[in-house]
Amino acid sequence: MRNVPVTAGMVWLMVARSGLSMPQGGSMSPLGCGRAAAMIAMVLATAGMTLRSAEAQSLTVNSGTTTISTGTNVTTTTVGTSAGQTGTLIVTTSGTLTGSSTLTVGSSGTGTLRVTGGYVSNTGSGLIGSGSGSNGTANVSSGTWANIQTLTVGSSGTGTLNVTGGSVTNTSGTIGFAAGSNGTATVSSGTWANSLTIIRSTLAS
Repeated sequence: MRNVPVTAGMVWLMVARSGLSMPQGGSMSPLGCGRAAAMIAMVLATAGMTLRSAEAQSLTVNSGTTTISTGTNVTTTTVGTSAGQTGTLIVTTSGTLTGSSTLTVGSSGTGTLRVTGGYVSNTGSGLIGSGSGSNGTANVSSGTWANIQTLTVGSSGTGTLNVTGGSVTNTSGTIGFAAGSNGTATVSSGTWANSLTIIRSTLAS
């Protein structure tokens, strides 16, 4: 199935073929728009094509609290982006957060990820306490946080992972990566599953 963009010319063509008329000024009633859209979808389906959905956007929580309670698809996720800023991201039971190439909790500021249910999945790596001077905390009490690649707790900053329920998965896990970083991981219930290895760096403080 091939995705194609819808152009103005396609809309006018389908409007004409549907027997609808465009009022002077170029506007159309919601009913007319619905009929034209339905015809566009039907023609594209016959040709083995689909409408291109809106492109996913990056999610940045630099301050305050953002709660994910529905299905959400993004390109990257960053919580606590700027130095001196504090951001919190909560994923609830009914929420899903997918598509992130990288999920960073505490980039240069202070960030907290709370997974209280639902499903979080990133196609790349997870970073908790990424930049120097950053502070990141991930609390997983239920649900799943799945990292397709690695998970680093304390990359160049301070990172804390608390698993009190649910599951965290990744390939390799690293606690304290760069010199001067600080990483702590505590699993009191639930699971933190590393499919390859878990590394405690000797460079971290």
